[in-house]
Amino acid sequence: MGFLNPLWLVGMSSAAIPLIIHLIGRRRESRVDFSSLRLLREVDRRRSLWVRLRRLLLLIIRMAICAGVFLALARPVVNFTFGGLAHAPTAACLVIDDSPSMEADGGQTFREAKGHALEIVEHFDERDELFVLTTSGGAEVGPSNERSVVEDFISNLETSWRVAHLAVSLDRAKSLLGASTKINKVIYLISDLQAINFEELENVEVENLTVVDVGKELENVGVTNVGTGELLSPKGSSRTNVTVANFSSRDVKARIGVWLEGEKTRVAEADLSHGSDLILEVDIPIEDAGYHSGYVQLMEDDRLMADNVRYFTLQVPGEIPVLVISEDETEGMYLVKALRPKPDVGTPFAPELISPKEILRKDVLSYDVVVLNDVDKLDFGELKILQKYFEDGGRACLFLGERIDANFYNMAIISEFQAHVDTFVRLPQPSFVSVSRVESTHPIFSAFREKKFGDLSLSRFYGYHPVETLPGQTIAWFSNGKPAIVESPERGILFASSPGQSDIVKKAIFVPLIHKLFYYLAKKQEVLQGVLVGERFKMETPEALRSVVCVTPQEEEVQIIPKVLGGQTVIAFSETDEPGIYRLEADGNSIGLFAVNIDPRESETRKLAPEELSEVFGSHALRGADNRDPGLGLHTFELTKSILWVILGLVLVELLVERRR
Repeated sequence: MGFLNPLWLVGMSSAAIPLIIHLIGRRRESRVDFSSLRLLREVDRRRSLWVRLRRLLLLIIRMAICAGVFLALARPVVNFTFGGLAHAPTAACLVIDDSPSMEADGGQTFREAKGHALEIVEHFDERDELFVLTTSGGAEVGPSNERSVVEDFISNLETSWRVAHLAVSLDRAKSLLGASTKINKVIYLISDLQAINFEELENVEVENLTVVDVGKELENVGVTNVGTGELLSPKGSSRTNVTVANFSSRDVKARIGVWLEGEKTRVAEADLSHGSDLILEVDIPIEDAGYHSGYVQLMEDDRLMADNVRYFTLQVPGEIPVLVISEDETEGMYLVKALRPKPDVGTPFAPELISPKEILRKDVLSYDVVVLNDVDKLDFGELKILQKYFEDGGRACLFLGERIDANFYNMAIISEFQAHVDTFVRLPQPSFVSVSRVESTHPIFSAFREKKFGDLSLSRFYGYHPVETLPGQTIAWFSNGKPAIVESPERGILFASSPGQSDIVKKAIFVPLIHKLFYYLAKKQEVLQGVLVGERFKMETPEALRSVVCVTPQEEEVQIIPKVLGGQTVIAFSETDEPGIYRLEADGNSIGLFAVNIDPRESETRKLAPEELSEVFGSHALRGADNRDPGLGLHTFELTKSILWVILGLVLVELLVERRR
């Protein structure tokens, strides 16, 4: 037994009021002296007894009425189990698992789940409130007391590509039932009990929950990841890493096919032992520059098809001409070799090294990036060419070494960067500074967060130029707090030191850093990393874009309004509801592709064992899919109306007793 408004129980103390009034109003006996008792009549003993009983009965009735009023206001409820009794009015919420694993056996698992949901709904009538929601959060109905509406909703449900968010779904179910005025409140979770979906449900508290198990043990093999290279050259190839996982109890031979632009380009085989995964290296031939898309697929079908395909995108940039101007040929060659070690090595860069005196003989405006590496100063004609390059939107990279004339740079070049440099500071041996902090969200440094390409902080700089700049322009700092790398969104990048004043050319990070840097300066869009279904896609580009259209795999066009943050155009898209290739277009031109795939955890089809489920919800929650009882044996009744009828009866009895004297 319980109470819906227990605070009203305090009012039951008012039952003492009739008792207090009775005690106060009771006649007090007084002693009277009589000269003789012969004048008194004999008292009727029966009548005296009735009067006492009548007073006691009225007192009890009045006390019961006072207590009963507040007991009714407290709304007492009682729970009991009795299978043969029709259930009391109930609010029921059906939580249906619609994750990709429910599509097993060609969707048979999900059809069974809907069938059990419809059987449960049949046990309710117009007195009840019904809610239905899916674990993906993509569909919801209720409250409804029209069974036909709920049945149509369930019949039209389809599996989603999102993972099951059970914690969120059960919290939502509790919230919906909490707003209902019905006394009986029950939740039904209909799921295949895929173990990964219950990892977030530790210590969850859900009352009156029934879990319906519709899952089956699956022998599954899936493609869980496709990793592609970033910077490629035309008529080369991309070395693609394909991860295939075997979640079955037996060893298998998996055959995978690679499709690029709708054509099969490669077939590979892998021997997988049970419970293991394997990374295959597959070379994908590339013929043309631009954006490319494809997918990797298992050649043989299995019981869970949703994870047999994984999509990927590639970007092959066109040739990026880079002009390296350097006083020291050796230092200049460090940059040239980093951009393209050999003529036949597949990188997008076409570097050319010249001395400052050769500037007048070059068509500087034809280069995507111009580098000034520790160049002392430029004469009037050379400076005019560089200024014209800036006016035409070109961006440069300045390495400030010990040779440069700081006064000349401040007057003629650094002013374009809205910065000021001081005289070169050479540190005494064995002192040095390193790069201790960077703006990790900047496109140049975003790929170096995991340190797999090297660690910039390991490089030593034996001298530098102190740089003063505007707030927000510094993107890297030396260990002494001085700016190391400064950016002007319109003009380019400024290094406060040079390769010749450090050992960075000997570090693993030098080549990938130079590639990232020059790719960024050339305003070439970075390779767009894919996302999982339901995740938010985000990209940044230096191009000024007012409107972008995202074309979904179903060829639906969704308008995107970009935002400008820190000189970068930020494009975000959240409607990634299905796997496939999404195209980004601006003014009718393609500006990128990105792939959306299902969560690789969906490939792990292990079912939650009954004892594991009991740890989460308790042993009473689970019932098999062949159990047709909807779990309505538990009845909760509110006693308020019954108490009010009793109070009314007591009032009538009180009137009758009061009138009979």
